[in-house]
Order: sequence, then structure tokens, then C-alpha cells
Amino acid sequence: MGGVISADGTILIALDSASPDVLDELLRRGRLPHLRTLLADSTTRPVETPVGTYVGSLWYSFAAAAPPSHTGMYCWEQVPPGQYRTRKNRPAELPSEPFWSTIARAGCRTAAVDLPLSALRQTSPAVQVVDWGTHRSPTTFTTNPPELAARVAERHGEHPLPKRCDSPRPRMEDWVVFRDQLTAGVAAKGRLAADLLGEESWDLFAVGFSELHCAGHQAWHLHDPAHPRHVPSERDAVGDPIADTYEAIDHAVGELLASVPSSTRALVLLSHGMGPHYDATHLIDPVLRRLDRRGTLAQLADSAWLRLPWGLRRRWSGRYDSPWRGTLRTSALPWSPARRRFFHVPNNDAHAGVRVNLEGREPDGQVPAKSYDAVCDLLVERLSELRNPDTGERVAARVDRLDRHAGPRADALPDIVIEWSFASPVDRVASDAVGVVTVRSRPGRSGDHRPGGRLITRGGSASTDSVGIEDIGHLVADGFGLDLAHRRDAPTGAPPAHDQR
Repeated sequence: MGGVISADGTILIALDSASPDVLDELLRRGRLPHLRTLLADSTTRPVETPVGTYVGSLWYSFAAAAPPSHTGMYCWEQVPPGQYRTRKNRPAELPSEPFWSTIARAGCRTAAVDLPLSALRQTSPAVQVVDWGTHRSPTTFTTNPPELAARVAERHGEHPLPKRCDSPRPRMEDWVVFRDQLTAGVAAKGRLAADLLGEESWDLFAVGFSELHCAGHQAWHLHDPAHPRHVPSERDAVGDPIADTYEAIDHAVGELLASVPSSTRALVLLSHGMGPHYDATHLIDPVLRRLDRRGTLAQLADSAWLRLPWGLRRRWSGRYDSPWRGTLRTSALPWSPARRRFFHVPNNDAHAGVRVNLEGREPDGQVPAKSYDAVCDLLVERLSELRNPDTGERVAARVDRLDRHAGPRADALPDIVIEWSFASPVDRVASDAVGVVTVRSRPGRSGDHRPGGRLITRGGSASTDSVGIEDIGHLVADGFGLDLAHRRDAPTGAPPAHDQR
């Protein structure tokens, strides 16, 4: 196969949740020969991911080539401005078209295959495969043109890996099946990409591999001997699904790059990292309720709620002990967000999000505008003080204010985000201001995300400076002499933070 992309074209391979740390570890062990060869002929740049929201905002910012303050999208579930209820985000709600559609409109023959959290744009001239094999997307498999879907199904069937991979695996055989699904999924995605790549001469061909996302969440305890759930006999029986998936990725990337002219610009994106699932997000709402003690009734209700068995609280409140599930949404309850000065908002797990109940912004605002800065500063200080009483370590590595980031949808973001230290499992937090708060963590996933990625570039710019995830679309467009309409805006000022590193 040759001549499948123009000599001055670009191939972009996006590796969802491919951790730079794991990559380096496997490179040292000699398990990634194709990526080692690529690195020897390429430049490598650190990728900066959006502060405090990268888990949910990253792929939206990547597609829109704009930061979360412009897209307003930072989590799979958000509290819209002016409301106290959550709603799920949909990729189709991205306020601007993806950068690959803009490039296609300029006359470049473009294909976008399974890029994470991308919506089908039938008005786009780009050829698209959407959600054939991605991680937990809210949409279903579709294509542009529509008739391409039947051809993909006929030639490649269904992706081997279930889209939602959080199913329990009580037996070792289940983990062996999962491991094989991961590697088979990578191989299938590689065949699909190679098939479409060979159909015509493309100017831009972009493909996403999402298997490492699922592997990192589910199998970190098999990969990491220091993880509390690591059992050597299980590792002996199953192996290391994460390392095996990286090896499959290495082979698929090598095959794709070997099929294009050597002069083709190649970009391989490692989006963001993985590590053990040690966070305190499950504790943040009880902590905020302690910090917002105002009145005997609220204190009694809070105390009674925390004394209930965890299983009962979970039944009423969903996965998190938070105000965003079931009966806890009602404004009549003392701990309802509408009756508080600040409250927890969904922001995945790696960072917790806090919103101030601001007068004039929220329907039942409790904090006057003149007090907003003082309340935010107090929250930053108090949340930075939290420690794990079992280890004595601070649980927050960094507490950031996001309110000073400029952008047309900045009001959709949390006011404050807490990046956890990820040092060890956290079932309790303590400080002079809140006392001791205990909520046992029961994460089904053994691994979770870490900030920061990497961009490997063969051909084009030799810069090694860091690049924002929202700037990668601009880099791709620059290669075609195009200027995307929506440029990145800098914050109006550096957000104050207490950094514990």
C-alpha cells in the first residue's frame, strides 16, 4: 500500500489516555520498537491540558481548537449556568465546528476516524467515522457519508471492545477476555484506518485509538505492583493488559506510518496520562457542607445524612455522595445547592469542582457580588489545608480559581477546582476548619487520569516548546496554510492558586 496520503499532507494519530510515563517505562524495557524508531526521527513537545477540567474538556477543546472557557464544555455532566440541576453534555453541542471540518471546507481531502467525543457533522465535507470504537461516548456509530457505515460494518464488523467497559470481572478468565478484547480492538482499529487510508489520496487523515483509555481505568492494579489491589498471582495469570495494549498500539502506529510517504507530516498525540485512582472527590461535598455551616437545622440534617449507611446514601445520591442525584436535588432540603453559599459540581474524579452560589448568576444566589472574591479566596485556603489523617499528607496538590479565564462561556466552568495529590487512597480528610470527615472510597476503577500529554511530530516544525491541547488543531491547519477563525484567548490574569507540590 502506498501513495495513500499526499506527500505534503498530514496524518494525525490520537492516542486517547496514552500516558507519557507508561510510554517511557515501556520504551526503556524495549517493548515499543516502532515508536522508538519514530522518536529517533521526530521532535517531542509536552502537551498542556486544561487546568482542573482536562478529563472532561480535553477532547472538546482539541476538536474546537479553543479552551474550555470558549466551549463551555468540561465534563460529561454539568450544571448549566442559571440552574441547580445537572444535564449531560453531547458532542453535537460543541459551539464551533471541529478543526478538521474547517480544513475540509478549505478544499483539503480530509478523513476523521473515531476521534474521541466528536460529533457527526453531515454538512461537513470531511469523511467521518464516529464512535465505531471509542470510550463511553454518549452517541452511536455513524458515518459521513451515511453509506460508509454499511461498508465499515461489512468489512470490519463491530469493535471487539464493549464501549462501556466498567463491567465487574469476578473471575480471572474475565480479565483474560478483557485483555484480548483490548489488543483485538487496537488491531481492528488499525485495519479500519488502513482500509480507509488506502481508498484515496488524503490531505489530512486523522484517527483515534481509545483502547488505552479503558485499559488504564480498569487494569491499573494489574500493571502497578504498588497498587493496594495488586495481587501477584493475578498478574501471573492475566499478564499486564496495559503493557499489552501499548504493544498493540505500537504495532498499529508502525503499520500506518509505514504506509504513507516519508515526507508526510506525522503527528502522534498522547492526550493525557494515567495513574492509580486515589482521589478525594467523594469527600468534597461533605467538606463543603462543613465549611458552609449556617443554622442549626442544616447542621443537624448534615450530621444525620453522614450517619446513614453508605449503601443507603448511594441508593439516594448515585455514585457520589453529592447533591446531584435523586431526591437530593430538591431545593427544600437544607443541603440543596440552592440554599448554600457554594456547592460541589460534577467534574469527573481527578479534580473536584466547586461553584459559588452567586447573586445575579444563580437563581437563588446566596453570595453577594461584593463578597465573591473573599469567598473564593477563603475556599482556596480552606481546601488547601485538608490532610489525610491516616498519612498526614495534604490531599490537594493544587487549588485553582478558574473565574478569571476569559471566554464567552467561562461562566459555565467551576469557580474553583481541586487537583488531588494522588499520593494514596483517601477515606478521610481533616483540618481545623472541618474536623474529620469520613466517607469510604469505593472506586470500581483502579486507574484514573493525570494531567499532561505529549505530541510527537515527524516533519514540520522542530519546536520542542509545550503546546496546549487546544492549539494542536492550529498546528495542523498551519501545515495547510490555513488560519482557524477561533484563536486561543489568554486568561486576563494568572488565577491564584495554592500549589502544594
